[in-house]
Amino acid sequence: MRILFIAPRFHTNMVEWIRTLQENKHEIFMSTLLSHETEDHSLITPIKFKLSIFSKIINFIFGDGGQNLKRGFPEIIIFIKYFKKLNPEIIIIRDLSRWFSILALFLSKFMNTKIVVYSQNKIYNKFNFRRKLLHNIVCILFNPAFISPIKGMESEGLNKLKNTYYVPFIAKKYNLKKNDKKYFRILTIGKFTKRKNLIELIEIIEELINEGKNVKLDIVSEVFTPEHFENLNKALVKYDFSEKDSRLRIYINIPHKNINNFYNKTDLFILPATAEPASISVIEALANDIPVICSSTCGTCEYIIPGKSGLIFKDRDFFEMKRQIKLIMKQDYVYNDKKNFLNKDEYFYNFFSKMIKNQFDIQI
Repeated sequence: MRILFIAPRFHTNMVEWIRTLQENKHEIFMSTLLSHETEDHSLITPIKFKLSIFSKIINFIFGDGGQNLKRGFPEIIIFIKYFKKLNPEIIIIRDLSRWFSILALFLSKFMNTKIVVYSQNKIYNKFNFRRKLLHNIVCILFNPAFISPIKGMESEGLNKLKNTYYVPFIAKKYNLKKNDKKYFRILTIGKFTKRKNLIELIEIIEELINEGKNVKLDIVSEVFTPEHFENLNKALVKYDFSEKDSRLRIYINIPHKNINNFYNKTDLFILPATAEPASISVIEALANDIPVICSSTCGTCEYIIPGKSGLIFKDRDFFEMKRQIKLIMKQDYVYNDKKNFLNKDEYFYNFFSKMIKNQFDIQI
C-alpha cells in the first residue's frame, strides 16, 4: 500500500515504524515543513514543502503557534498537485492541532484516502465534554482512526474515545559491546530546554562524583533554537566540560544513525524531563536491555517494568532520582528479558495491521 506521513519533521520516533512498514512491502512517503541535521534519511527522504506566502504572513502577524510551525502550511495548489500525483491509500497525520495537518485532513476526505491521526495522547484518559464533542464531530465527518503509542491505565473513571487504537513504539536492537567497568556510564538524551531538567541531572552527577562514585555522564542534545543555546551556555558556564578527563560530556546534534555509539557505552539511561509526551529514547534503551530511570510524567514510562527494567521517580523529585541511581549501581542492575517485544518488528506491525483491519476493513 502507498502510505503518506504528514508531520512537521521526520522525528526519530517514526524511524522504526517506517522501516517495518517498508519491510512489509509498503511504499512509504513523507511530507514535512522542517528538517534537522540529526535526522536519519537512510530509509526515506522526506519531501520538504516551503511555507506559503499566506502562511508566512499569518506567522509574521500572529506568530508560528509554537514549536514546529503549528500555523505553517505549504502553497495549497502545489500540495494538491503533489497529493493527487502520489494518490496515497492511507495517510498518517501528526495530530490535528497543526494547520498543515488540517489541510491534509480535508484533502484526504476529498480524495477518499483512509485517514489515520497519530498523536501522543493517552488512549485511556479523562476527557471533558468539549474534547469528546470535537472528537465525535471529526469521526462523523472524516471517519479517521486515532493512534497513540501511549496507552494509559484502564481504570474506573477513564474513558477510551471512539476510533482510538494503541499502536506501540519499537526500537532497533543494536549489537552492543561489553562496556569496560572503569566507570558506571550514564546516558541522557534531550534538548537544552528548561523542562528537560538537564542542569539538575548534571548537579546530581557532580554530587555522586564528589561522593567518590565512579560515574560518567554523557549528554546527547539537539541545539537549534535560541532557548537551546541559552540553556547550553548556562551549563557550560556553571560546569567545566573542557577538561580532558572530565566525567561530564556534552555531544551536540548527533545524527540518529550514530546513536548506537552512545548506547554501546551505557550502563544506565536517565530521562529527567518533566511532562515528556513520549520519549523514543526510553524505548531505544529498553529495547537494548539498558535499565531506565525516568519521571512519572513521561508518557513512555508505562513501558518500564518497575524493579525489573528500570525505576520511575515522582516528577522533579531529584533526591529520589539520585537514590535510584545509587540503587541501580549497587545492584549491578541488568535487564535481560527474553520476552522483550520492543525490538521485534511484528510487535508494532501486528497492532498496526489490526487497527487498519478494524477501522477500514482492509487487510494489509
